[in-house]
Order: sequence, then structure tokens, then C-alpha cells
Amino acid sequence: NQKFLQTHWTTENGLPQNSVTGIAQTTDGYLWLGTFGGLARFDGVTFKIYTTANTPELKSNRIHTMTTDKNGTLWIGTELGEIIYYKDGKFTRIDRSELIDDTEISDFYVDDAGLLLVGTTKGILTCKVGSCQRLIKDFHKKVGRIIKDTNGTIWIISEGFLHKIKDETVISEPGLT
Repeated sequence: NQKFLQTHWTTENGLPQNSVTGIAQTTDGYLWLGTFGGLARFDGVTFKIYTTANTPELKSNRIHTMTTDKNGTLWIGTELGEIIYYKDGKFTRIDRSELIDDTEISDFYVDDAGLLLVGTTKGILTCKVGSCQRLIKDFHKKVGRIIKDTNGTIWIISEGFLHKIKDETVISEPGLT
């Protein structure tokens, strides 16, 4: 039998808030934790905290989702519809538009080509540094999760239903709701 060491970290150890909403690891080895009290960078021993008080690019401390892309960029989504990326030690916020204004960011998926898919409470967007556009124009439902299977099909969970994206349309999967 192998024994494992288990350690439990809380606000007493430096987390900004005890509910972790997202986790990602950047290529420099840091673990990033999203909480409803801000963003925490963890080196295995200590936390460095990023909040609205010390990071002007964050307008909300309520982090909902995070992911990294193949270039080592950390993408952060907030309750207020902010999409922020962290690259080379710098946070940058994508300019807000009518597509993401006050729209909760619920999930991210980055494909192999570097395209960022963004799940929101009002549908699914594609974003890149600087701008976003609606992926499917007539789909305005809350997206809970986005994944891509080994065949390259993009699947989304929306309001308890499973859908796949094909040719920029959403197809509901019968029997999988």
C-alpha cells in the first residue's frame, strides 16, 4: 500500500476565500485558484493573492472559471462577464462589448488552434485577444460546460441538456437530456 500525504489549505493558510471555483496550472509551474474572494497563485507553499484592490484589470473578485492555452496564457472568467488573460507576468482584460457586458462567464475551452470558446449565461462565444463574437447567433441559453471529444466534436451542457455543435449550429442529443 502506498501512503499519500494530504494537505488542506484554507483562508488560514492564505487563500482569499474557502470555496475554490476554478483551478489551472501555467507553464511556469504555478497553480492558479479562482475563488469568490479573488485569484490565488500557489507555488506549493504560499499564496499570492490578486483582487480588485491590487489588480486593476479585475473588476470583480468572484472568479468563475479558468483555463490555460498551449502558449501558457491563463484565461480567467468572472461573475461580471470579464475575460482576463495573464501572460508574461501581466493581466489584460478583453474590452467589454455588448456580447459579454454583465454576462456571467461560466466555462472556457481552448482548442488546439488557440481559439477560446467561452460559455456564458447568454450563449457561447469565441474570443481572442482583443475581441469576442457569438459562435452561434440563435443560441442564447446558459452554458454550463464545454468540452471537445477525441473525434473533434464540441459538446456543451446547457440548462441540463446535452448539445453538440456542428457547422455553427447546436444540435440537441435526444435521450441524453
